[in-house]
Amino acid sequence: MAYNNDKKWYAQKLIIQERGFDISDFLDKQRKDETWNTDFGTEPTDNELKTAWENQETANALKETNKASGKAKLKSGEALTDAEVEALFG
Repeated sequence: MAYNNDKKWYAQKLIIQERGFDISDFLDKQRKDETWNTDFGTEPTDNELKTAWENQETANALKETNKASGKAKLKSGEALTDAEVEALFG
């Protein structure tokens, strides 16, 4: 896999959340260096891990874009979109 262990671990956590499992349950049962715990379904493929990682990177970039445009709109007095409000104020 092209990702280091930390990226793989993070992508696994994203997939667990997408599957509807409690992330704290995952963290209690699954350790970084152990084989996959089947309580959480089948082990994600490299492609699933890559997709989860890329989706998170895209979401982070979009949030930063919305944050920057929201700041500019606040300064100019324009109305903010819902996404800009969320990026700025949570």
